[in-house]
Amino acid sequence: MYPDLAGKPAIVTGASKGIGKGIAERFGKEQMNVVVDYHTDQEGVEDTARPSGSNCCSGCLACIF
Repeated sequence: MYPDLAGKPAIVTGASKGIGKGIAERFGKEQMNVVVDYHTDQEGVEDTARPSGSNCCSGCLACIF
């Protein structure tokens, strides 16, 4: 939808749930290079970063634990 975002870097904090998860997933769909971070929900951020149909990460570079 926004081809000018493809390949650009993004760091998303709080990516395990809520708004942060939604932002990380959207940035991934835009083919951005996404680094995700979380505070306590490791399983949630792994779900965000897992390459699958509705989740983020064709563009996820790293999960910061």
